[in-house]
Amino acid sequence: MLDAKRLRNEPDIVKAGVEAKKHDPATVDQWLSLDEKRRALVSQVEALKADRNAASKAIGAIKKEGGDAAAEMERVRTLGEDIKSLDDSIREVDEG
Repeated sequence: MLDAKRLRNEPDIVKAGVEAKKHDPATVDQWLSLDEKRRALVSQVEALKADRNAASKAIGAIKKEGGDAAAEMERVRTLGEDIKSLDDSIREVDEG
């Protein structure tokens, strides 16, 4: 099994090795493309989770002050849906 770091850092060397074993070196490019897409999706999910956590804290503060937190609660719900959608996309990339 190849190390993901090596694939990212030395794709030409890996391609040469793959080609020497009579396999299609284009698979390295395909892997790199999927890896890049997955890493971008994971980054988006992490940002949304951080935003959701901050919004959840804001809801607690609003409720503590006796205010109406409905708008923030709706935003947290929407963020949750967005996170689920991106998680599904990550799973598709993992399977692809």
